[in-house]
Amino acid sequence: MARKQDKDKRKNKFKQIPFRMHPRVFAALGADLVTNDVVAVIELAKNSYDAFAQNVWLRFRDNSSLGTFLEIEDDGDGMTREIIEDVWCVVATPFKKLNPVVKSGKKKRRVAGDKGLGRLSVARLGERLHMLTQASGAPCWEVEVNWADISEGDDLSNSFARCRKYPEKSPFKKSGTRLRIHGLKEQWVESRILDLGENLARLISPFSDLGDFNIFLSGFGEAQTEEVKIESPEFLSKPKYSIRGSVDENGNVKGTYRFASIAEGAPREKHLTFSWEQIHDVIQDRTRFQYSSDTAHCGPFTFDVRAWDISADDTQEIAERFEFQKSQVRKAIRAHKG
Repeated sequence: MARKQDKDKRKNKFKQIPFRMHPRVFAALGADLVTNDVVAVIELAKNSYDAFAQNVWLRFRDNSSLGTFLEIEDDGDGMTREIIEDVWCVVATPFKKLNPVVKSGKKKRRVAGDKGLGRLSVARLGERLHMLTQASGAPCWEVEVNWADISEGDDLSNSFARCRKYPEKSPFKKSGTRLRIHGLKEQWVESRILDLGENLARLISPFSDLGDFNIFLSGFGEAQTEEVKIESPEFLSKPKYSIRGSVDENGNVKGTYRFASIAEGAPREKHLTFSWEQIHDVIQDRTRFQYSSDTAHCGPFTFDVRAWDISADDTQEIAERFEFQKSQVRKAIRAHKG
């Protein structure tokens, strides 16, 4: 009797059923997580930034031999064979989350993307990918992915990216990556490309004159099509109101308030200095921020706050002074807020 009960218990045990993903996950996640094609291209531009590229070129091409495609090329760090396999081929990889800062010599960048959406963006944009990538001192690798074939499969374990050493001369001087996305799913008319350019401008900091990340965009045409450098609107670097300064490791603040009329005229400035004790005294929500007056809880850091008046007269003044479309003034400010 006891043996029969033990047998019945073994039959009633929980069984482990593994989760599986259909190959259509690339298309489904690409459509759901990447909200539109402009955002998809921006995600790929962010990948170039995270690869420590100084320049990225986005080119829409209508070539007699290769057909219509989008090309994204950068002069960043590129990828080794191991990175392709262990990072690029892992969707939603935590690699960037685990490595939030990238370094190149003495320079550092905080990564712009951490969700691993690059591959999903490519899958959303087109049916086929041809990629060349080369890390410094390493071979150039050629990668091909046919997203349409993958979606038609029935098992993700049988879905592959084809990879080999590039048999021809590398297009990179030292390192970089070039994506060519074929079989574009949406029509990239001129208005959409212009919208892309306006959104790419958000990746160019109006707070820096370093020029350490440049974006170039060109519309459909042959190789000789003029490439336009994406730049942040000039007026964003010359605000009407600004407060700039720094906070030291002890929480003491030094800054300068500046008012500069859009019209001609000498700007007015006022220098500001506050100790941590003074700042602590004006904290209003004591229950939420139970900070001690003896020790600062942040710093050191710098700050740069800019503001504009956006009434009809003020936007007209900005448009005339900087030769900028009045209808785009508020949009540019809104795009860079925060």
